[in-house]
Amino acid sequence: MTKNLTLLILSMFFACGIQKQTAELSKLEKFKPSELDISKFKTIDFRLFKIKVPQDWDTIKVRGIDSYVIELVTADLDTISSDFGLYSNKLDPHETLPNFVQRSEYNSQNESERIMYDGTEVVLYDDWEEINFEDYFKTTEEYYNVNGYKARIVRPKISGSSVTGIYIAELWKNKDRIIRFNLYGLDLSEKSEIELLHAISTLEFNR
Repeated sequence: MTKNLTLLILSMFFACGIQKQTAELSKLEKFKPSELDISKFKTIDFRLFKIKVPQDWDTIKVRGIDSYVIELVTADLDTISSDFGLYSNKLDPHETLPNFVQRSEYNSQNESERIMYDGTEVVLYDDWEEINFEDYFKTTEEYYNVNGYKARIVRPKISGSSVTGIYIAELWKNKDRIIRFNLYGLDLSEKSEIELLHAISTLEFNR
């Protein structure tokens, strides 16, 4: 195969990828929460991305090992974290599921064997097929267009618990490596939760 033909095929492949991504984005609604007036939010430039946050939020200096990490603190002293790299947390709702243990197995265990469940939520079941896992998810997720990227927006079913944030599975590619992004908080106050979602809508990525 000649060099020119190879380049042509690669360019066509890249163009098809761009068209597919554009088509997917065109079907997604832009993420624009409406509860707050963000005109007085301040802009913070983290070099790789910019974001507008409330005036009373502060940044914390942290150092990532395999990724670019930042942290912010809200007025309610909640921590907002961001991981920009190859292994960013996907904010997968399955990770918050409790331990499902068959009732007969649990009843046959002694106290020392049940130590493995300490600090975790345990749900006993009789029939695995009758479990509705959706009932046990602590978050909801929806996909939106955020600054031209397909983004998963995660919100807690009950304010004050679980995860609030954004996850982008493919921000861009660095050679054969995919760069991912997240920005999230855990167990946020209702105020911090609303502010974070508005901040997410202002994200701008630099390449």
